[in-house]
Amino acid sequence: MKTFVDYLTESKKTFDYRIRIAGELSSDQLKHLEDALAKYDPVSMTKPKKTPVQKSPMGFDGILNEPVHIIDATFNYPATPQEITAIWHSMGGDPNRIRINTQAYMDGLEQQLADTEVSPLLTKDLPNPNAKQKAASKAHASAEVIQNSADGAKFEIAGGRTAPATTTNELPMGTKSPFTKLTRPPKPATGRQPQG
Repeated sequence: MKTFVDYLTESKKTFDYRIRIAGELSSDQLKHLEDALAKYDPVSMTKPKKTPVQKSPMGFDGILNEPVHIIDATFNYPATPQEITAIWHSMGGDPNRIRINTQAYMDGLEQQLADTEVSPLLTKDLPNPNAKQKAASKAHASAEVIQNSADGAKFEIAGGRTAPATTTNELPMGTKSPFTKLTRPPKPATGRQPQG
């Protein structure tokens, strides 16, 4: 039978984050950040990797022409992005220049960016059709082509054909105006005396 310590050891979970800081990161700021994050019991923290200067770094709206420092950190205790941002802010850092995401999210985002097409689709040739597409093309080529006639396409419908509806165009047209048969009421007496 397993002891409680064995169960605790097996259920041990780590929390992986990718911390990205736009702009310059001095060694003093890095040291202060590592000391402040020590309360989350870090398992590992990589040295910052600096990207080249980017016109518009991903995830940093309004920040232009800055490098990004990337730190991968693994903690034994969970730390929310808001807590890490608050730590950065308390050190005097700009909270708009730090982004914290899980490593799984960032890896998925990088994979998605790598998979996206960079060239326009109109300039590429279509891929070769697969077996399913070839079978559909063959079935379409051998199907009866319905010719449009004056009556329109003829289809078999369950329950038989419905008689065409009568519209106002089929009603008989008269030659007299409907206003010719109107009888007007007599004009009312006004009490006016004829001039003489």
